[in-house]
Amino acid sequence: MKQVEDVLKNYCSKGDTLIVGVSGGPDSVTLLNITGEFVKQNDCTVVVAHVNHGIRGKEADLDEEFVCQMAQVRNMVCEVKNDNLIGSGLEEKGRTLRREFFNVLREKHDAKYILTGHNSDDQVETILFNFLRGSGASGLAGMQQLHGGFLKPLLGVSREEIIQYIKEKELKCRTDESNFELKYMRNFIRHELVPRCKIVNSAFGETLVRNGEIFGQIDEWLKSSALDFLQQRIHFSLHDFKKLQKPVQRAVIQESYRSGTGSSYSLPLKKVMEVEKLLERNVGSKRIHCGGGGTFRLNKGTVYFEARAC
Repeated sequence: MKQVEDVLKNYCSKGDTLIVGVSGGPDSVTLLNITGEFVKQNDCTVVVAHVNHGIRGKEADLDEEFVCQMAQVRNMVCEVKNDNLIGSGLEEKGRTLRREFFNVLREKHDAKYILTGHNSDDQVETILFNFLRGSGASGLAGMQQLHGGFLKPLLGVSREEIIQYIKEKELKCRTDESNFELKYMRNFIRHELVPRCKIVNSAFGETLVRNGEIFGQIDEWLKSSALDFLQQRIHFSLHDFKKLQKPVQRAVIQESYRSGTGSSYSLPLKKVMEVEKLLERNVGSKRIHCGGGGTFRLNKGTVYFEARAC
């Protein structure tokens, strides 16, 4: 796990406070154990963060108890968020809940980073999931090691290597049986799609991650070109916009949205194409409403993005 230690050394400094998201599974237990050794040598502070989604009843309560005990043994503060997620879209609701809770803790403890246990297998699943839902270059690039204050030290480590580490260190961890339920898209990709893709290409995971790096470079170039065009504005001339190549046009729409809403997230490709059609028709004063309360508006040859509900 030297590469994980190298990531921590590269990003973290003496005296930093780090929030570590711990579910109790192998990934997060490995992350906490390695981070725990690192902070001893670098006079850092770790705050363990755990979310009990309230979905798995008694098992979820046992996960919470297990994580709190891990923190106590290591003399770390443990912060727990309890909720009761219901209805559809539980995967997305869970991600949103964790992200919001971790960000609250980061501010509360004045922490430098939020560490999560995403590994290289998660990266493969993320890229494949984004491809299936029609993401552009940004989605096909997969997860970044550092993004929005979230640091992923295990991103270059495989799930197999993590299990081997757990065995070698004789660490205890919890098993979430819901990780095997195929009704969740992530699980279906992990247990059904990825193994079938490996029949065609035994190095499918490595190939997908390598392609992700290429798409990441393309995405960075598109973002840079779009920002150069916008020059810190969120409105622009339709005449000048039409001179741009199609991929750069789409990047301009994305960066206008991000700048206007202050968000690091992308518009769905379907919504980007709606804005494209609006600009191609160039008829009268029209609006396209986006998530987060933002609206693209075309008026007298100028495209505006208004970051408010309309």
